[in-house]
Amino acid sequence: MRSLTTALLTVLLVVTHAGSARAGAWTRPARGWFLKVGLEQWETAERFDLTGSRVDYLPPSAGFVTRGDYRNQAIRAYLEYGITGDWTVTAATALERARARGLGQVLQQTALSDLRLQLKRRIASAPLVISLLAEAKLPTGYDTSHAPALGSGRADAGARLAVGRGLGALYATGEAGYRARGGRADEIPFALETGLTMSSVLIRADLSGVGGLRAPVVDATFDPGRAESRYLSGGLALVLLGDPLDIVFAADHVLGGRNALAGTRFSLSVWRSD
Repeated sequence: MRSLTTALLTVLLVVTHAGSARAGAWTRPARGWFLKVGLEQWETAERFDLTGSRVDYLPPSAGFVTRGDYRNQAIRAYLEYGITGDWTVTAATALERARARGLGQVLQQTALSDLRLQLKRRIASAPLVISLLAEAKLPTGYDTSHAPALGSGRADAGARLAVGRGLGALYATGEAGYRARGGRADEIPFALETGLTMSSVLIRADLSGVGGLRAPVVDATFDPGRAESRYLSGGLALVLLGDPLDIVFAADHVLGGRNALAGTRFSLSVWRSD
């Protein structure tokens, strides 16, 4: 964890100007950009099984008293760039450390996780902002044979439709689409987000998740990075708007799922934009 904190502080030293941003359907101005860097932790001893019931992360076993658990720590980076006022490209990746503990052993892996790319095209700006998004996920060379995995090791591709509306200090945006997963069942990602700005504070709330056209396949051993999961998460974020930095405190809780990790993910991020 010390190395992740050191890396985050190094990034903070080069972030010198900040601005708030809307996500979802909105595009960046031409040559405009937005950078988000954050430190994140997710630790849990539970997951959802195929029926949607909460169960132990690892099944209890004779001779082992301590419950198994899973922890993921990450430094995440997200960048948007406006090619024109109607076209925006985004990229996101992370340095992750995943650890699975239980049944008398501790397994862990630290590496760069998948690179996620997205191209957004705004097709309407009033009365609703409407955009089409094409996305791809590319593996970065982490070891897929080593548990816990940081991803499936296969490329994914998909598309989404996003719609948003701003009313003064309040905005709302939603999106849904289809994702073809390499070597796994296809997914239907969706998200809803709303935000309210009050003086120098922005409060954001969101619901997001992944559905599918069939029930997920359950592997012999549950591994969050490789699992076929269906889930719904709810999140709250407090954004302290300021100069030179916007500081974001966020928590995302898994409300339910099937073959999915349970628990709450906490993050501390900084924003910078031109």
